Amino acid sequence: MLPVFVISLADDIERRTLISRAMHELSIDFEFIDAIKGKTLTQEELSHLNLRFVESRENRKLAFGEIGCTLSHIKTYKLMLERGIEWCCILEDDIILDKRFGAFIERLQLNDLYGFENDILFLGGQNGTKASKYISRSVWNKKSISSEVFYKTIKSEKYLYRTCCYLVNKKVATKLINLASNDFFLADEWRYFKKKDIVNKFYLADFIKHPIDLVNSHIEKERAVSYATSKNVAPMKLLDNIKNIVNGNVFLLWIKDTFVLFRTQVRRLYL
Repeated sequence: MLPVFVISLADDIERRTLISRAMHELSIDFEFIDAIKGKTLTQEELSHLNLRFVESRENRKLAFGEIGCTLSHIKTYKLMLERGIEWCCILEDDIILDKRFGAFIERLQLNDLYGFENDILFLGGQNGTKASKYISRSVWNKKSISSEVFYKTIKSEKYLYRTCCYLVNKKVATKLINLASNDFFLADEWRYFKKKDIVNKFYLADFIKHPIDLVNSHIEKERAVSYATSKNVAPMKLLDNIKNIVNGNVFLLWIKDTFVLFRTQVRRLYL
């Protein structure tokens, strides 16, 4: 059976209890990965992370939770390599599982994943994001893997968010570990990973959900503070000024949204 890792804070007993119960009901073996709590990192530990480039890309300071999230996923990638694992499923502890995930894992064979070694396979988790409506799912390029259908996404990397449920091969894991050694990143910088040729293609299914209500999300709370703080101190770029003008005008915002939605549908026809 495909190794299943669940990233979770060791002291979050409530979440661990809920995900353990769901896995037990689905008869799935899994292993907890103790998430790294960003707030507990020392200044010395933080000094070893090259945050300069990622904070330049984001135009803000990273939240401690975001740093911890990335380190937790890197920790999982390293565990893959240490154990000689070819493929694994990485989940976060706030996802919503049902019998479709159980059937997927039960029926999945490693040869089902042949040819996807340089890709990322999302099991879902895009629901509730503002950008999800802009994700172009190919009409022509869809793959049946185990009991589910995965659609190749077309030029949609900037609209893909989260790291709550995906399959990753050791090839991609190795490249991400190497990248992190000199260029730290957000765990879900999928667009950047595509640009750096770390990931070739992204395939998206829709059988795992992420809570739409993020009031209990540890990272989202910290991220909101980070955005608000950085907005007041980070120098505005020309593109930021243009975006603010568009987003502040209802008519311009409608034109922008209509165009992007139209482009999304057109891209679905790309080969």
